[in-house]
Amino acid sequence: MRWVLLPTLPLLLAGCPPSQSEVVAVRAAHDFQCGEHDIKVENIGGGSWEAKGCGRTQTYNCVGGMTAFKGPALADPVMCQPEGSAPPPQQAPSTAPSNVAPSNASLSTPQ
Repeated sequence: MRWVLLPTLPLLLAGCPPSQSEVVAVRAAHDFQCGEHDIKVENIGGGSWEAKGCGRTQTYNCVGGMTAFKGPALADPVMCQPEGSAPPPQQAPSTAPSNVAPSNASLSTPQ
């Protein structure tokens, strides 16, 4: 699983950045395949949130959002992922087939 930045366009258009709890509610509604209004979100501390709804429960870990030193225009984007997910990759893996010779390999013709 990778970090997901969920678009919350109505909040951004209103000039208010989304809070971590709002991002968790949108993410849980997507993950649980049910309506956002069916999701209850509770802060369990340290950027962790528990989402319950549609017979499911999931803990999400979030980073970003407003701090005491930043105003709405300077808020960091909120990113949340389900607890136990792999951290975001640092670099995309190579998509080259394994049977392709490296570019510096010399090619010989059969005799």
